[in-house]
Amino acid sequence: MASTRSLLIVDDQPVLRAGLAALARALGFDVVGETGDGLEAMALVERLRPAIVTLNLELTGLDGLEVARRLADLGPPRPHVLLLSQCSSEAVIAQALRNVDGFVTKDAATSTVARALQETAAGKRHVPASWRPTTAGAAADAWERLTNREREVTLLVGNGSTNRDVADRLGISVRTVEVHRRASLTKLGLHGPVELARYVGRRTGHLG
Repeated sequence: MASTRSLLIVDDQPVLRAGLAALARALGFDVVGETGDGLEAMALVERLRPAIVTLNLELTGLDGLEVARRLADLGPPRPHVLLLSQCSSEAVIAQALRNVDGFVTKDAATSTVARALQETAAGKRHVPASWRPTTAGAAADAWERLTNREREVTLLVGNGSTNRDVADRLGISVRTVEVHRRASLTKLGLHGPVELARYVGRRTGHLG
């Protein structure tokens, strides 16, 4: 791992990445990378070994929920993860909090974001005082039954990529893409590409 202050910023909005990077540097953090793509984020974590990752939920490639789950599964030393999101779904945030070290809303005051970064770096858990999760967040999610590859294929296909596009992106055959897509539809209880697109849209379209 580069240092205890090394930071990777993962957010789909370049302006927000730039603002967060400026704040982090002012606080003494070493911003080692930025991306808005979930797949690239995992590759950067492996290559750069940051101590901290700030994570948005709405990303290309893999959504933030899946990135958080994969980061949590990494062997030590895994990075501390701070979720910065404007998501309005308590269930989605509750699910994300199973796999991250802290959460702060994007409309929080700069001082609050700064404190969240510092506490995350120190290994402390930061959650807004107003956060009151409901039991909805504890509901079982069929998504958890998918394999890593099935999730990748589902997200890409659901966001409009063709089988060929997905095959090229993931370095697998079109036949393999079709197999994973059929398995995902079965596990998720969906019927056809329209339902798949709607499902992915619900997971990623309003995560923020």
